[in-house]
Amino acid sequence: MWTRLTISICTLLLAHTALAEPIDPAIQPSLREQISRSTNAVLAGYMDGRWIVVRSLLGSPDGPLVGKRVKVENLPGWASYSVLIRPALDQNWSTPIPLTRSAAGYLVKQLESSPRARRETAARYLMHSDPIIRDETIAELARDDYENVKAVADMIPAQHLREALSANDLAPHQLRTAGLLLGLCGQGRDETLLLDLAGRDREGFGLGEEGPLIGYLLLRGPDGLDTLRRKVIESPDTTSVTLRAAISALDFLHQHEPQRFAEADLQRSLVAIASRPEATDMVAAQLAQWGNWDGVPAMVAIFHENNDQDPVRKKASRIAILRYLKDCARCPHPESQESKSQARTALNSLENAYPDVARRATALSGTPAQTTELY
Repeated sequence: MWTRLTISICTLLLAHTALAEPIDPAIQPSLREQISRSTNAVLAGYMDGRWIVVRSLLGSPDGPLVGKRVKVENLPGWASYSVLIRPALDQNWSTPIPLTRSAAGYLVKQLESSPRARRETAARYLMHSDPIIRDETIAELARDDYENVKAVADMIPAQHLREALSANDLAPHQLRTAGLLLGLCGQGRDETLLLDLAGRDREGFGLGEEGPLIGYLLLRGPDGLDTLRRKVIESPDTTSVTLRAAISALDFLHQHEPQRFAEADLQRSLVAIASRPEATDMVAAQLAQWGNWDGVPAMVAIFHENNDQDPVRKKASRIAILRYLKDCARCPHPESQESKSQARTALNSLENAYPDVARRATALSGTPAQTTELY
């Protein structure tokens, strides 16, 4: 009995650990994280016209390399210190990374702190005037677990974050984290700012655009889904890039805020996006990934109502819907019996009426990916 109980507890703990993931896994690790993962790292300072190792950043601060001269070239004039990292024993030392005096102090403090203390320091220093510290704080929080970041949200200087987002004073890859963080620490007056950020990057790829949408919904709550539908999803000016960002935002809330946002409400928002021909395939993939089969009637209706003038996109959307129906029909869970019956009935009809689409859907077996693979 005790063995079974121990195994059960361990399984639960492992499952919980597996669910933890960075709020933005795509962002590059902070310098602190890179150093922590390396085999050796040192801090060099400019003294008497030479670069000298002044501290080891791993292990004892007064390691054997302290006092050694370092050959450093082409560092900017503002650099007071530089960091050299050796990622692995079989690799060479990195090119020196320039640091200001303030950034060097911040880095050393973070390396010496516990995970909780690092998180709190990153929250307090967020949007620091030193760009190196600012980038470090964003990366530190972006690569932390969502629940951990929520716990320090009240330490974040919301005004600095608000000003940076208003002035578009962030690198595109930082937008997701910044928008999400303002949703955790901001006020009602920030809702308009966050919603207006959707679709601002009309020339690029909308990198990180889901962050402000997540932030908006965190501030507004479930009522914000109606506004999202009216102002973003149903707007003819909304691009497919922004629709993809909206899907990503809904998926984030589905994963991380299930107590606040009911799956049925999120599903209705997804179906609203699916009515846009340029996003139907993405929504079908997302619903299948959730294992949400309550959308079967709506997706079948969208299949029939699809009057897209782009024949390739129209076919891709219909293939995606058939794949969604096939996944539903294969679902083993007893609670999905009604949806399975609806899916099978629709499949029989649609496969007979559209044999070419049915053949392609069968060839692309399995649950659709979040990005389209249907052509």
